Amino acid sequence: MTSEAGVHFFFNGLTGTKERFLPLKVNCINWYCCGDFHTNIDLNVVRSYIHLDIIRRVLQDYFNYDV
Repeated sequence: MTSEAGVHFFFNGLTGTKERFLPLKVNCINWYCCGDFHTNIDLNVVRSYIHLDIIRRVLQDYFNYDV
């Protein structure tokens, strides 16, 4: 996520372009993340949880969004 004068962009890895981020509500972001249901947890599952937690923390603590 990059920021240019209060406007935020996410990099779309599929298209290779930056896309402007516009939340539906001011300073509020709602997202749904389908969790993995595994009987055996491996490093890939843990990696996914850690990445999502880091994204959430950056959005909350650095960009001051209510997530």
